[in-house]
Amino acid sequence: MNAFFRVLTPRCGDEPGTIERWNQKKYTSSHKHVPPHWRAKWNETKSMNPDDYMLDAFDGCQYTPEARDTFLGIARLNDAELTSEQKFFAGEYVGVSAFDNAKAALDYGQGPLASYMLYVVFEGAKLASLKEEGYDGGCRVKFINEVVPPINRDKFINWLRQQTP
Repeated sequence: MNAFFRVLTPRCGDEPGTIERWNQKKYTSSHKHVPPHWRAKWNETKSMNPDDYMLDAFDGCQYTPEARDTFLGIARLNDAELTSEQKFFAGEYVGVSAFDNAKAALDYGQGPLASYMLYVVFEGAKLASLKEEGYDGGCRVKFINEVVPPINRDKFINWLRQQTP
């Protein structure tokens, strides 16, 4: 089994959380920015035709049709005028951001919101590595099957201990 570990976050102001989306079985993540190839196309053509905006990006990432719909609703605004929530939904891509090792997930889950975060273990297929800072071991992963439902940090650590022979 290809196990992956995801840290789920609560909603914070206009910053969408991932706990609610996971519970809704929406297995996507976000770059929290407008895809640059869409912005370039808009600046060039001002087209409102969804077919003019490719879901595939140059880095192998595939954006969701919902992300494209969000973009078309906010295309007339410049990036500085967008809320964090608008950027989140415009940058939504297929697959979830997760870690290929539990230690990286635990490291990522530290900080002021740590007590509100949940951990989930799932089977998946790696789509790409994430090279962003703070994502050592981070991957974009296609969800296949939930192995451990969302649990708090202490229960996650206990589960990990039970997995070690």
